Amino acid sequence: DPELTDDAMVLVEGVGRFEVRARTDDLYHVLPTREPAILDAVRRLKPGEQFVDAGANIGFYTIAAATSVGPNGKVVAIEMIPGTAEILERHLILNGSGNVKLVVAALSDHAGSAVEAIVPVGKFGQASIARHASKAGDNVRISVVTATLDALLADEPGPIALIKLDLEGAELDALKGAAKTLERSQAVIFEALGNSDEVPALLGSAGFRLERLDGNNWLATRT
Repeated sequence: DPELTDDAMVLVEGVGRFEVRARTDDLYHVLPTREPAILDAVRRLKPGEQFVDAGANIGFYTIAAATSVGPNGKVVAIEMIPGTAEILERHLILNGSGNVKLVVAALSDHAGSAVEAIVPVGKFGQASIARHASKAGDNVRISVVTATLDALLADEPGPIALIKLDLEGAELDALKGAAKTLERSQAVIFEALGNSDEVPALLGSAGFRLERLDGNNWLATRT
């Protein structure tokens, strides 16, 4: 993945400005060519709609969605790593994204538990509560507290046009804590690494039709 040798402010044309940390995967996560199908889906959000960015990282899709839904729309950005959430908060200010609610929490099927997140050094986009530390390379362990999508979004009424789930293996548990949320959601984009079919099965049983967007990501739309 591309990395910068020094910290820098990066302008992504058509999206916004981002503080990119040196020798991290930040630059990779603000490349508009990285996941073009997801960026296209976010850009097709309409003014006034609601978007949930679960696993928001430093906010690339959060910022893009905030522009798409406009001042009468709403974005809820959920990021579990406090340091990453602080950078995301600065990006909201930097880009004038006043229609975003930022939540610092680790999504799961239950709330209020302190769990350990594993963060490979310099790979903040790979932070996970579902994976064990790799024996190769250095890892940082950070204590985070779980929450459910149903509880976090209870005060954000109305239909949800799109949820983006990128939780590095914790997608299934997050969806198990989102039964009420899914009932009012029109579409879900989720990352499905490996061969597990449990997430597609859960969404299928909840009334969604699935299609593959790219090598790692799927789109589930309500039938």
